[in-house]
Amino acid sequence: MSFVSFPFILFIGAVFLAYYLIPKKQRWIVLLVASYIFYALNDIKALILIVLTTCTVFFTGIVIDRFHTEQKTLIDSKGADITAEERKSHKDYFAKKRKQAVVFALLLNFGILAFLKYSWFFTEIINGILPKFSVSAQIPYLDLLLPLGISFYTFQSLGYIIDVYRGKHPADRNLAKFALFVSFFPQIVQGPISRHDQLAHQLTEPHDFNYGEFKYGVQLILWGFFKKLVIADRAAILTDSVLPNYTQYEGIEIGFGVFLFMIRVYADFSGGMDIARGVSRCLGIDLVRNFNRPYFAISIADYWRRWHMTLGGWMREYLLYSITFSKGYAKLNKWFKVNVGGYLGKIIPSCFVMGIVFFTVGIWHGAGWKYIMFGVYNSGLIIIGLLMTGFLQYMRTNYPELNTTKPLIRTLTTLGTVFLVLIGRFFSASNGMRHAIGMLTATFSVFNPSALFGDFFTRTGFGYSNLAVLAVAGTLLFIVSFMQERGVNIREYFARRNILLRWLAYYFIIMCTLLFGIYGAEESVFVYQRF
Repeated sequence: MSFVSFPFILFIGAVFLAYYLIPKKQRWIVLLVASYIFYALNDIKALILIVLTTCTVFFTGIVIDRFHTEQKTLIDSKGADITAEERKSHKDYFAKKRKQAVVFALLLNFGILAFLKYSWFFTEIINGILPKFSVSAQIPYLDLLLPLGISFYTFQSLGYIIDVYRGKHPADRNLAKFALFVSFFPQIVQGPISRHDQLAHQLTEPHDFNYGEFKYGVQLILWGFFKKLVIADRAAILTDSVLPNYTQYEGIEIGFGVFLFMIRVYADFSGGMDIARGVSRCLGIDLVRNFNRPYFAISIADYWRRWHMTLGGWMREYLLYSITFSKGYAKLNKWFKVNVGGYLGKIIPSCFVMGIVFFTVGIWHGAGWKYIMFGVYNSGLIIIGLLMTGFLQYMRTNYPELNTTKPLIRTLTTLGTVFLVLIGRFFSASNGMRHAIGMLTATFSVFNPSALFGDFFTRTGFGYSNLAVLAVAGTLLFIVSFMQERGVNIREYFARRNILLRWLAYYFIIMCTLLFGIYGAEESVFVYQRF
């Protein structure tokens, strides 16, 4: 059941009705039942996997919590008589027990994710290596379908168990309520990846119907439909024609196809987020934002702070901090400070960590060398940025006219950032590494701008009518994003307008979506829903 389908509209309508009709204390049960129905309708065979993740993480949390309690009880029972050595011994013992429990949960659930997501990739690598050792046998490929939203609910669940392990909050004691946290249907498709302390209590709190919040939720849903159906799925018509058959097109045509792919992915992903957040707001639940106008970023680091923010937050909290606070990193950092010294001695260990983080971001996106290269490319840009931090600070201090607060400099740095992001999209838009390199080579070796003014749009089946609609819709998206970047709250902006203007705006978006949306196409599947 796609977010942008009529059955989904009927489904959420029924959920809203049931949610606000039953007593407030039981409303979370409606959400739990609706979430499991939604998941079953989309992927009934994978229900066992989400139940397995829910149960293993839930009971592991209780075990870890019990070790925390037992440690405190044991130490407190000995009172002032306990020696420092005994205290340390008890803490080490229970710390080891907690670590064993959390490692079990991590290995099991990351193992399931890795097996389903990467078994084909590893099989391909092994089958490519075996002939080099004169082994004729081949490992059979497993025809596995990646369950809906498995990366998102796995990361969200394991973020919870790490927080419990770190003692940030106690373990959840209600299995059904925890199951709702894992499976909440608006975010199960493609996130956002929420923290337990941010979302769980909202799901189970009794919410009164609030007309203002409900109206805002509907506005978000409409805006998400517009971005997905009018922009993303229309752009897909051209990208799906050009990119798989790039050898039939000239450089500027391939580059334009990748540019539209970049726009498509953003409109698709952020549109899905708007729908998820809008449905949640109608229920009185505030999901975290996942995008902050990434194409207005002034650097690659800034771009990744704005793009898929909850994944970036997860990587920072549970991977980057885990590495930088580890004993191994402390030793590495000390070695570089002693043996290299100076600015490089301080910055090189950070570069290693960022390389690991973005390599992980790359393989999170999928199994294949193109995803690894996507991660390596972005980590390389981040590392270059880190190495240039001192130089850039010197330039900003001594040449104030180069400060990014200046409109011209900000525009140029934003355009440069978008260009670097575009290069990275050649990898994610391709069918593999050779395909990506072929597209990059063809784009920049024979760059003929006049080709776009020929029969390009008719040959692709895109046509000038689709181009006109996409141009107008894209301009509208840019204007809204630009206003938000300048600090304008669009919701409040329209709330202050007279009722005629407000309804004209709503009517315009509704009619544009109805008249110019792409319906019934395979593109209506969200890009990230099988991640």
